[in-house]
Amino acid sequence: MTGGETDGRTLHDLDSFRSACDRLLTDTRRSVRIVAPYLDLSLLNREPVSTALANLTRISPNTSIRLLFCDSMLAMKHGHRLIELARRFPSFIHLRLLPGDQQGVRDAWMLCDDKNLLWRPDHHRYDNGMVQTPSLELGQKLMRDFDSWWERAHPDPEMRRLFI
Repeated sequence: MTGGETDGRTLHDLDSFRSACDRLLTDTRRSVRIVAPYLDLSLLNREPVSTALANLTRISPNTSIRLLFCDSMLAMKHGHRLIELARRFPSFIHLRLLPGDQQGVRDAWMLCDDKNLLWRPDHHRYDNGMVQTPSLELGQKLMRDFDSWWERAHPDPEMRRLFI
């Protein structure tokens, strides 16, 4: 997914989501916004994701990796790699709870460099999703939504205890 390539593929299983996620993160140079209600253990708690995000923090001092979620208890119980990364790179990686009016969000998505999108309509399932590069119109809408939610989001007090 480089250069001017336009990719709009439908994804139907976990393996296709993993492959698309890894490709997007490897090609990212500036920013990642993720909405993952339960921190998506099957997709985001993997070595290729943590390696790509750690590498991204080394590219530029302006790198921004932000993740919104509803509940971290399952992720903390399983030792989620993103929680550890946020601990190691607190200037670059930020995790916050979705605002109360967004706690029922159904979809899950990742927007890289404000334009490359991995999306699925139901965060519990790995079917009927898509990867789209670039996703200019939908990407801009999701970026505005994310930034609005981010302003009203707050750190998870349960995670804060882990960082002490």
